[in-house]
Amino acid sequence: MAAFGLVEDAPDDSPATPPDVVWLWPENVRTWGIWQRIQTQWRSGMGGRDGLDYPGVVSYLREVERIKPRHFQEVFRCLQAMEYAAL
Repeated sequence: MAAFGLVEDAPDDSPATPPDVVWLWPENVRTWGIWQRIQTQWRSGMGGRDGLDYPGVVSYLREVERIKPRHFQEVFRCLQAMEYAAL
């Protein structure tokens, strides 16, 4: 859960701790937003998540986000890095 910024609810008898604040560099804001929107593209098996469904991600990047060809590889590699960290 922590990989996605989620925290468990605090028990009723203890104060809730605020989530950590994460700052993004301006050049990473767009890719982070895309990462948030492709969370429905996970492949999962008996052991949980296996990785992103790349054909679905590529289709989304081309058809919805309309990533220009010259930026496509960079955005995709950044998404792969986030996928690796989440796994």
